[in-house]
Amino acid sequence: MKDAAKATASLAAFTLTVTNVNDAPVITGTPATTIIENAEYRFVPTASDVDANDTLTFNIANMPVWATFDSVTGALSGTPSQTNVGVYTDIQLGVSDGNTTVLLSAFSITVQGDLDGDGIADIHDADIDGDGMSNAFEEQHGLDPRSSSDAHTDLDGDGMSNLEEFLAETDPTQDSVAPVFLADNQRIELNASGLFTKVEVGAVSAHDTKDGVVTVSPQPEFKYLKPGNHSFTFTATDAAGNQVELNQVVAIHPLIAFEQSQRVEEGSEISVAVLLNGESPVYPLVVPFEVTIDSTAQWGRDHTLESGHVVFAEGETEQVIRFQSVQDDVSEGDERIHLAITNVDGSLNVAKSTQHVVTISEHNLAPELEVQITQGQERRTLLSHANGMVTVEALVSDANSKDTHTFEWHLPDELNQHGELGSVVTFDSSLLPVGHHEITVVVTDSGTPALSVTSKHNVVIKPTLAALNAGNDTDGDGMDDVSESYTDNDADGVPNYLDPVSFSGNVIAHEARNHHIYVLQSSVGTKLTLGSRSSNTAHFGVLLKEQDQTFEQDFANNVGGIFDFEIRDLSEPGQSVSVVIPQIRPIPEEAVYRKYSADTGWFDFVEDQHNVLSSVQGEIGYCPAPESGAYEENGQPRPLTAGHWCIKMTIQDGGPNDMDGEANGTIVDPGGVASKTYSDFTVKTGSGAAVNVLLFIILCLGAMLRTGTARRRS
Repeated sequence: MKDAAKATASLAAFTLTVTNVNDAPVITGTPATTIIENAEYRFVPTASDVDANDTLTFNIANMPVWATFDSVTGALSGTPSQTNVGVYTDIQLGVSDGNTTVLLSAFSITVQGDLDGDGIADIHDADIDGDGMSNAFEEQHGLDPRSSSDAHTDLDGDGMSNLEEFLAETDPTQDSVAPVFLADNQRIELNASGLFTKVEVGAVSAHDTKDGVVTVSPQPEFKYLKPGNHSFTFTATDAAGNQVELNQVVAIHPLIAFEQSQRVEEGSEISVAVLLNGESPVYPLVVPFEVTIDSTAQWGRDHTLESGHVVFAEGETEQVIRFQSVQDDVSEGDERIHLAITNVDGSLNVAKSTQHVVTISEHNLAPELEVQITQGQERRTLLSHANGMVTVEALVSDANSKDTHTFEWHLPDELNQHGELGSVVTFDSSLLPVGHHEITVVVTDSGTPALSVTSKHNVVIKPTLAALNAGNDTDGDGMDDVSESYTDNDADGVPNYLDPVSFSGNVIAHEARNHHIYVLQSSVGTKLTLGSRSSNTAHFGVLLKEQDQTFEQDFANNVGGIFDFEIRDLSEPGQSVSVVIPQIRPIPEEAVYRKYSADTGWFDFVEDQHNVLSSVQGEIGYCPAPESGAYEENGQPRPLTAGHWCIKMTIQDGGPNDMDGEANGTIVDPGGVASKTYSDFTVKTGSGAAVNVLLFIILCLGAMLRTGTARRRS
């Protein structure tokens, strides 16, 4: 040390020794206190010691059985399994520097169950067993929320698993599953055989897992359907009231045919109609046609038609092929164009042997005639005194465009109008008595030779016509009776309100109000109308009831009904056309078709190459169309056969079975099927006495024999 005078003094030298004191280590960390089963647990504490040379070691007390411990790092780790679920308490980790041990605060580890292994502890898991159903749902319905096996069982046996019931929010203890339709009959496709085709609708069955086979309603039944699409709904119901519906569509493909063959003048425009006998279930409908090698007329020189196709748009049932015949100024005979519908893949329902022949002629052709009868500005065949004046107009078309025409009228005597009166005549309906009347016009052209066409029309006079109800649709065609009225647009003798618009002209019913059954069909392109007797019936049908039969009784016993109809609009006078008649009773043994003529009375239908009878089984009230081919076997007509319901008559215009006796484009046919067993009725003698018809015939034969003997003697 030094003083102010800079004098110094020192202590004697000495040694200082620093002795090391042990410092305790430090351990820190916050271990996780919960873990789910099958999840990895790991906790590593942090430890330090200021004594740099100290070696630290770790220790543990109450280590869980599922864990391991690393004394070097202090890591506590492990993966508890489902069997380790529980609480592990008073776990304590410590660290030692060899002199001092320091402990972490004791802690617990709770191992939580996770039955479904979804990482969510069961205690917090809404679906403990992971089967897709909530714990609450399972407990509510008596299922085990800790067993996934019940998810795919079916508690109520309805075919729907418990899991599916949960997802659908339905009760797994109540049948909630509807039956199942076994067959996939949702669409049936058939070819029409006639105006109506027999179809078994609803031939399906349904099965329920719980109840087995269940009833389908309505029950399957046979229906007779027109061409087109028809939809039917069927329902199956199980014991629990669960329902299922099947919508079945029946598609009926119409018959495709040409109109009747025709004769035209050279140089004229030609139209050929292709017709469907009802709507097609599929549109557009493409129908190909060809000019066949049978044709004698040559393309370019005689006509302009080439093979092609027609296309039917939605709802259409008629398409027209148009072309031109060529005027070549060369004298030659008739030339023919043969048309056929081509159906290579068989996808079209083509009428059997349908073809159309256009005959090109250089000769004079008879005019064509349409007669329109109107009253009160409506075309009618049913007239009334109350509606006043009637106009009758003869509309003429002539292939020979240069021809002129004369009109000869034959009207009821009460009108006092006859002879050449021009194309239009009028009369006051009140001049005619109530009942049936006939109006006839003969049109003659100026060609060489002059040719005529005759048209006879039936009209019926009533005092008044009953008022119609706008709330009724009697014919079921979607138009009310007042809108359709007593107008007769197709001039078939049936007023529009009784005549469905879906009926083509070649269709007419036994009775107008029962038009869905017992329907006559004539050849495509022709028109069926009521006859002179049937036009004055109360039921506006071709079937003559007993009170309508004004002719003499026949020796033969009528069985299938007596029918009075006319076939009009033949394309050529003198041609043969066909008509199909459903019988009210099946054809009897030894059947004949009896015809009636006012001149000769009753006689058997005359058969030859132009007049043919045939039959087919058919159904009660339903028959194949004339063009269907069902009436032939091995190319030959089937004879009238006992038990059959359907008759096809092929009749020649102007032939022995046409009761107007003229080849005029109209065929008149009262008649019906009868048995050769003669009726037992009486005939009045001149004295007023009555004798049995068989005795009467024997007496007549005896008289004839006596007369013959007397002549020989003389």
